[in-house]
Amino acid sequence: MKKLLTFMVLFTMSLPLLAQSYSKELEKAAKKGDVASQLAVANAYYNGDGVTANTDKAAQWYYKAAVAGNDEAKQKLYSFYSKSLEKFAKEGDAQAQYEVGMDYLEMKDLKNNTEVAGKWFLAAKNQGHAEATSKLYSFYSKSLELAAKEGDAQAQYEVGMDYLE
Repeated sequence: MKKLLTFMVLFTMSLPLLAQSYSKELEKAAKKGDVASQLAVANAYYNGDGVTANTDKAAQWYYKAAVAGNDEAKQKLYSFYSKSLEKFAKEGDAQAQYEVGMDYLEMKDLKNNTEVAGKWFLAAKNQGHAEATSKLYSFYSKSLELAAKEGDAQAQYEVGMDYLE
């Protein structure tokens, strides 16, 4: 029993060292272009598994794996991108607001995504962003025309006013 306890204590103490060498082995394979290793290294840096957590390095490895066609890496990389982008949009960056609006327009599985997209386009338009202004009017008129065709009296009035102008 004492030998088993000693072994367990030594094994537990050596786990961080094993994880560190494992990460170095993975990183060597990743540098040679092994996509699975690139993803594993990215995850290790992201989670701090065997190495110090470093989101910049994680993003770099996710990018390499994504470029090589790894779908999981593409999703992780997009997650990094969208979190940063939305942060900049909330801080008032007009280009980021436009990009977030475009992202919401392209999302097919979210409820009210067009409404949220419109809000971001409007925020960017209010800062003079030309593409956002154009997209908002295009987006707005399509939504308005659809509502008018479905019998919405206010939408019919607005469409009529748009044609009059």
